[in-house]
Amino acid sequence: MGGLGTEGPLHPGKKECLEVSLLAYCRFDKPGKYTVRISHDFGWHATDERPLPVAEYVLHLVRPTAEQAQKRIDDLFAGDKSVPDFYYLRDPIYLPILVKRAENGDAQALAGIGSIATPEATQALVRLAGQVPEKYMLGVIQTLNERLPDPQSDGKLPGRSIFLNDRLESRRWLSAQSWRADLAPATRALAQKLLISKNTENFKAGAFILECIGQKEDLPALVAALDHAVAASSKALWKRGSIRGHAARARSWSERQPCSTSASRPRPSCRAHRAKR
Repeated sequence: MGGLGTEGPLHPGKKECLEVSLLAYCRFDKPGKYTVRISHDFGWHATDERPLPVAEYVLHLVRPTAEQAQKRIDDLFAGDKSVPDFYYLRDPIYLPILVKRAENGDAQALAGIGSIATPEATQALVRLAGQVPEKYMLGVIQTLNERLPDPQSDGKLPGRSIFLNDRLESRRWLSAQSWRADLAPATRALAQKLLISKNTENFKAGAFILECIGQKEDLPALVAALDHAVAASSKALWKRGSIRGHAARARSWSERQPCSTSASRPRPSCRAHRAKR
């Protein structure tokens, strides 16, 4: 499983149970019959006489009706369920129900939409990003960005950070299942809107969109956004006194230096030379 864990004794004749969600490890995209086999070596060495134990069972999965899907989502919202429970609502039949709730900024419904690997779900995210209030827009865009064709996945870009888990394999699969080229114009229009936002996270989300699907026609908007960001950063630094303080210290240091005695042109910062001029 990985990650943090606990240890404890397992006494003879006793048993310990740890429940995990099968959907956290397996993805079932279609109705049908599935055979699930689970095994772990527990540090033992398997032999022909004593092979590793294997648990096996058969699942028969059917697609819910629209009424069953609605009841499933209503039950989830009625209970105190966390976002991962909604992430397992991967069948497209849940999409229209989740979209209605996501229109009001519900993060759980948004997680459900993000798990549905279809172009229709991507189209719904693009539409939601243009409709929801601004305070909910970033969450929708970040969910949409998960399924964009990232050039890093194809080796066209180097890794962005050694500290960032890019999840390239899962995102590459999601993009292959859910992205269509005809969705690009509307998505790029969202990026241009984000680039003029004063919110840093919105700006970064918009820049990521253009990094993935931008065209040369987007370059003027990107340059203008970068110019605005640089100007805003400089203004913020000056307001806080950072640049102003450095400039004052530089002038003070320069004025304390002795005048040049060389034949070269004296420094303008020398008071004596300023007085002569």
